[in-house]
Amino acid sequence: MISGEVIKDLNKFKEAWVSYASMITDIQEKEYLNKKFDEYFIDSEVDVYNSVNGKTTKHKARELLQKIAKDLIIVENGCLFLQHSIFRAPAVGSFEILKNLRTYYKSNMKKAKGEGRSMDVGFYSLMQQNTKEALNTYYGIMINILSKYYNYDVAGSVTIRGRSTVSMNGLTVEYIFGRYRPYNVSIHLHFINSVVNKKIDWDYWIKWFDEVPVPTIDELLEDLLLHHDDGTYYGKEILRNRLNRLSDKERYLVYYTASFKNCIKLPKIRQLVLDIMRTQNEDYHLAQEIMDSGKDLFNIKSILYLDPMKGPKKLKPYFDELNKYFKEIMYGYYWYEGDVNEYGERLDSTEFIFKSIERDRIIITDTDSLIIYLDADMGLLKNIDGFKEATSNFSKEMLDYVTGSFVINAISTIVQEGLVRYTKMSNIDPQYGKEINYKQEFFFVTLQPTKGAKNYVGYIGIQEGVLLPTKEIDLKGLSLKKSNFNATISSRAKDLVLEMIAKKDVPDLSAILDRIDKDRRELEDMYKASDNIKMFTNTKFNRKYGELFDYEKGIDRYKAVEVYNYLYPDKEKINIPGSFKIASIDFLDRDDELEKKYPVQYERLVNYNFHRLVVKAQCGFRARIRDSFKIDKKEDINEENTNKEVMAALEQIDSKTDYNDLKEYMDSLRKYYRELKKQKKEHDESLFNAIDKTKVEKPKLSDINKIALPLDAEFVDDFITEFLATKDTIVYENLISVITEGLGLVSVRNSTGRATLSNVIAYF
Repeated sequence: MISGEVIKDLNKFKEAWVSYASMITDIQEKEYLNKKFDEYFIDSEVDVYNSVNGKTTKHKARELLQKIAKDLIIVENGCLFLQHSIFRAPAVGSFEILKNLRTYYKSNMKKAKGEGRSMDVGFYSLMQQNTKEALNTYYGIMINILSKYYNYDVAGSVTIRGRSTVSMNGLTVEYIFGRYRPYNVSIHLHFINSVVNKKIDWDYWIKWFDEVPVPTIDELLEDLLLHHDDGTYYGKEILRNRLNRLSDKERYLVYYTASFKNCIKLPKIRQLVLDIMRTQNEDYHLAQEIMDSGKDLFNIKSILYLDPMKGPKKLKPYFDELNKYFKEIMYGYYWYEGDVNEYGERLDSTEFIFKSIERDRIIITDTDSLIIYLDADMGLLKNIDGFKEATSNFSKEMLDYVTGSFVINAISTIVQEGLVRYTKMSNIDPQYGKEINYKQEFFFVTLQPTKGAKNYVGYIGIQEGVLLPTKEIDLKGLSLKKSNFNATISSRAKDLVLEMIAKKDVPDLSAILDRIDKDRRELEDMYKASDNIKMFTNTKFNRKYGELFDYEKGIDRYKAVEVYNYLYPDKEKINIPGSFKIASIDFLDRDDELEKKYPVQYERLVNYNFHRLVVKAQCGFRARIRDSFKIDKKEDINEENTNKEVMAALEQIDSKTDYNDLKEYMDSLRKYYRELKKQKKEHDESLFNAIDKTKVEKPKLSDINKIALPLDAEFVDDFITEFLATKDTIVYENLISVITEGLGLVSVRNSTGRATLSNVIAYF
């Protein structure tokens, strides 16, 4: 962000542009760039619309830039806001009160968790959640068009800023800890110049590079380009020319700035890591005593490095020096001018760039959070010579927590420096810029993502720096938690997911397949057992029959209620709206068996089927009429949107209650209109098409596939049990498939979209 004074003075503005253009293009001929500025510079007129007062004002571009540099905050969607020092919205004060209140509640919740005070945990958790919802309400009233505070631009600025910071932080992590590299050579040049122009105390930092070889040009190029360095990268020679002009000092900075892997190679960094670990190792017995007692776990973080944001006092001198390196030397990614991919496609923002790249570290993203894979970078620490001896007292689990916190500290510190740069470039007052920050919330011991967005299962060992007395399961977005699934089936699925996947460092696919096969067989047996009532799923139907639209009269739940009421006329009916149990039944190719063994039930089911097909044909005819006359499926059919001929036919069809009568009438209508058409006599083509396409088919018992049962039923009679379809066990496979697919187990979808697991393993 250049100053308003520079923008105001055209010569200074030109000089600033030439300097910037030279930096991002590596064009050294300043005279050439001066000519280009003179040739193309136009101080255009810009319209600025104020969405608060509804007025539009006109400004010269340079005048507007000057105004922005001096007084305004700029957001990625083009919205401008007055700086807080000029105008502080009243809502800001409310936000600050609520934010501080939530911090208070969360702090108490964490302390209560560490101390095992479950009732206090519940109370403070509820209070902080309520406060969070109160904070979020402001966004809701801004986006609600009926609200007096409605302003789409303000609401849009909130969301785009959230997406931008998440994606920018994601790129920072992937750049420094992973293998992301931009394609646009200008970004590389911008990065190099940003690094070499840093104002640092080189007399202090030079000792960190004692006896460290100066990186060669080829090493620098390889590190800058990584996967782009295949011999075809268009800007390689431009970068080589720029790197050749670097001093030894600048080569050090470029090489050790944007790579955590390179950073850990430095002897000084390695020594700090060992000092940090040895200090904790000496005091580990104190932490072990607390863990053995199971009390005051909150205090462990005063001994061991479990809270990346605030380590033990003993470690402060080491981390002060280490974080000084992360802040001053390492690079918090910031580039908002877009990129291009290998195919020449323009990516206009960090958001689009982040969505397009292959990620090594960021597993899952949300609107305001990232889930980061730490194991690879933790491995860099564990492979330092002497590390094993320096951590001899640690358990494997606690060592993972501590090394993980170390990596998170590095990520957080570097990301925060990027956010400082980001808020500065947005022209946000530093006092408020610091409000945009990211911190660790959960440390997952294990985490299994899925192919679905924001869906995962994992175990949390640490929450915001506090060691939990017992690991907490976190199921996000998965159907395992839903109450409308059969409890027996869903509990089996949940048990497999938790015990064989979530709790395992490396899930055993062979054992999982064996368990799935075993559960399949056992669940099928349960359907045929004397206590199979537990296999029925609780459900409900909230509409009266008279309120149903035609297309809704074929809903399985409603038909299941009808089946039960036809089968058991002497019992109390299941009424709708209402709740009931439901299960699948299967009569396919079993008509003779049913008629011989259960003649009463057979007759009743046949009667139901005839009734059902009458309803089906009637609804089908109305659907065809709607299609022919382009009538909405929720709109009544009347003479105004059809004609008298249609209404007369509809009245006759709707009056039929007997299957044979309906079939005979439809056949006669079909014959009549076909004859008219054959003789080329005047007829209603739309009506003919509706009649011709409406089939009145012979009913089949196999069409009946669901049955309901009262909620208070204590058993299932022998007839239902005998014809129960065990296909409902597929729900079990469908529930776990979203997780197992993430492990590489292939599932096949049936006609209803349910997943059936196979023993095929996909490697990718």
